[in-house]
Amino acid sequence: MFYGLPVVQLVLIWQNTVNMSGDMDICFFNFRCARSFFSIYAFNSVISNIGYIALGVLFIIMVKQREVLHRRTVGSVMQDEEAEFGLPMHNGLLYALGIAIIMEGILSGSYHICPSPSNYQFDTSFMYILGVLGMLKLYQLRHSDINPNAHVSYAIMAFFIFMAMCGVYFDSLIFYIIFAVCYLIIMTLINVEFYFNTQWTLDFGMFGRMREAYSGIFKECPKGIMPTYKGRFLFLAIADAINILFVISGIITLPKNFASFLLMPFVGNLTLYLAYYLFMKKLHHEHIRLRTIAFILLASASWGASLYFFMNNVSDWIETPANSRTLNRECVLFHFYDNHDIWHFLSAMSLFFSFNIFLSLDDDLKWVRRNKIAVF
Repeated sequence: MFYGLPVVQLVLIWQNTVNMSGDMDICFFNFRCARSFFSIYAFNSVISNIGYIALGVLFIIMVKQREVLHRRTVGSVMQDEEAEFGLPMHNGLLYALGIAIIMEGILSGSYHICPSPSNYQFDTSFMYILGVLGMLKLYQLRHSDINPNAHVSYAIMAFFIFMAMCGVYFDSLIFYIIFAVCYLIIMTLINVEFYFNTQWTLDFGMFGRMREAYSGIFKECPKGIMPTYKGRFLFLAIADAINILFVISGIITLPKNFASFLLMPFVGNLTLYLAYYLFMKKLHHEHIRLRTIAFILLASASWGASLYFFMNNVSDWIETPANSRTLNRECVLFHFYDNHDIWHFLSAMSLFFSFNIFLSLDDDLKWVRRNKIAVF
């Protein structure tokens, strides 16, 4: 709320400036499909974000429904059953995901009141938070006794939002090198925490623990070749290779749209972690329910379709206002919505389907004793 209120105030002031000055080059609209409503010039691009808000609310309701049904089920059997069977039900991060989806709709709608390079980071901020919360939730499923420190987690999110803000004003090689160093440090710390399943803490002794942790990998076996936790080690090796390539590509290409560039590791790492989780479930002979498979297929199809409309730009603030107007297209849906509006609808559905996977991911373990459930 504290992040969103100044954003709404700022973009409304910009919109008022456009209306009073008549300078239409301040905001990068799709002028061939801009439907005004009162003082909002492109109301269609703003209202198309309603899908995030509606589906975010629906997701919260579904989480609450599962929580109520779980309590009724537990109440119908012995009280000790809940402590012995299935994964512990912790819904805090799921509620946070629902709220973050709602806030993505609010911030994206605010950005589209007056799209410009100076406020594009508002459109992506909660996408970073969704990526981090998604990874934290996946980790929590099998490590309910190792709760990530909320202050540290949100401090990391704040850092990436701060870097996205800096990327608006700095796109030099020095900036990307500084970002690469910070990113690799954070990645190294997460490697240690993930591999050894320790507390997610940051303090002045963290580098000493990190050195001991990495040396411990090779002390686990005499030859120092094969680590004890082979699955985690292989997953981290693949993830590190991909993340290092991402950092190198940023240094080489120096993309002007840093906020969108920064989305890649969040989306990529969350997708990779989910694939790892599904692979480890099958490796430990756990079942993936039909409901989960359906949500995976729906999410994949929805993301594919949404990316198609996202790539077909109808404006581009990276270009000059004149060049951006050459990308403008007529409305394609109900003579009211353009390609980017359809991206809003489809990406909201994609987020909803994606996070619904978490709700049913371990339904097969509901009546499995906890001491028999694999930790990975």
